[in-house]
Amino acid sequence: MAQISLKTTESTSRTQTQTFTIPDLTKLNGVTVNTGTVEIVSIDADKVTVRTTGGAVTRTIQTGGSYTPADSKTATGSRTYEDTGKKDVGDSSVVSLGGSFPGSISYNSGGYSGTLYPTSGSSCGSWVHSSGIYYYRNCTKNYSGTVTKPASDTRTYAYYYQYNVTFNYETNVAPTISVNTPNNATLYENDTFLVDGSAKDTDAGNVVIVRYQINNGTAVAIETKVSDGTTSIPFSRQFTFKGGKLHYNGSAITEALDEGTAHTLKVWAEDDQGGKSEVIERTFYVVPNRPPKLTINPFETLSDLINADKVTFTGSTSDPDGNDIIVSYKLNGGLATEVYRGKDGDWSFDLLLSALKDGENTIVVETVDSYNFKTSLTRKLNKQANLTPLANSVQRYTIVPPAGSAQGVLMWLERDESQYVKAEISMTNGTEPENFVPMIWNDEDIKDDPQPGPISPGVVEDFLKFRADSPAEKIAIKLSWTGDKPIFKVSGALLQ
Repeated sequence: MAQISLKTTESTSRTQTQTFTIPDLTKLNGVTVNTGTVEIVSIDADKVTVRTTGGAVTRTIQTGGSYTPADSKTATGSRTYEDTGKKDVGDSSVVSLGGSFPGSISYNSGGYSGTLYPTSGSSCGSWVHSSGIYYYRNCTKNYSGTVTKPASDTRTYAYYYQYNVTFNYETNVAPTISVNTPNNATLYENDTFLVDGSAKDTDAGNVVIVRYQINNGTAVAIETKVSDGTTSIPFSRQFTFKGGKLHYNGSAITEALDEGTAHTLKVWAEDDQGGKSEVIERTFYVVPNRPPKLTINPFETLSDLINADKVTFTGSTSDPDGNDIIVSYKLNGGLATEVYRGKDGDWSFDLLLSALKDGENTIVVETVDSYNFKTSLTRKLNKQANLTPLANSVQRYTIVPPAGSAQGVLMWLERDESQYVKAEISMTNGTEPENFVPMIWNDEDIKDDPQPGPISPGVVEDFLKFRADSPAEKIAIKLSWTGDKPIFKVSGALLQ
């Protein structure tokens, strides 16, 4: 139980309606007033509106006018009376026929008023003959008395009223909160950001809501529970920093967060009675992942190639965040083929001319980091068949033995069945000059050797071989033919 006395605003109005804020109000038990009467108009959370009336004046202020006190003085007056008389023949004096003066007279002059009384007998003048036997004379009597002037009050006043209102009520204690999340954390791609701690409300039965807010975003509830008055209420929510945003359950909960900016996490607890804990703030920073970089080296136009030849693509890749990288390519929308895996480095891959279609070919090279951030570049490659008839053609092949040297070569040759091809080989060491000698064609005397045969209508395959007396470091093959029929495919193997 709590009690608080609050004064209304002083006013010239005797009836007043005023709203008071009662701290931590949960229930209002009653309200009294020091003068007059009071009634409750409304209650809204901790706001109570009351109406007071009939109270006594608490302060009076003269607003105008003046005051003159009452006064008295002695005033005098007189009255004149015309007396008539008669004097018969033979009379020696005039005989008054009679008359009288008032016993008192009224006085009213200069604001004074009162009654005056005779102060002496009357005095009369000489008789004056009027007519016949009649005479008249003037008689005067003096009067005196105390007269008074009433007080003069023209003052005006303003009357003020003020009430002392006493509230008897039950209070609400605001919840408390503690947060375990460290301050000044830095988040990198796929890092987790744990917001956890506990809240407590000592008012049993209150509904406690724990909320968080990131920067100026919307406040979101983490936990909602009914307090038992003693047990702490734990809360926990884990976010993932991904693609420059914080995510929860796979959905982004923030806009893109800037690198190098201090971002703010706010956490607090509220109860259903209007109580609110302090707001705990934590600062954090982010380093968003960036896509890897990719370059493709310039590609030169090539000519005089056959389907057995290859086209080589080269380039480099790097990741600004030091992530692992995978480089792959797709030809004409086909499946991806991986050509590089690791940290920053150079990559290369070969495309057989036979894999390209006539006309435009699209090669898409893509690099992707360990967080699936990608960069891709597209190149267009035009394959144009040269159908110009040839009178004489020569094609050279240089072989670099992987082991450093080889003693023999096996070769398979796909050609038009009507086309004659001459095959020569040179196997030398050091600075020896090239020395071309014929290769052995389709040696039917050796039963283990493959024999020529059709590959498709009009196309046959020949088997050629050569073995030197000793291993050679430098191996070159020269194919010569006459006519406009191309060689479709050349393949082979080395002998040790």
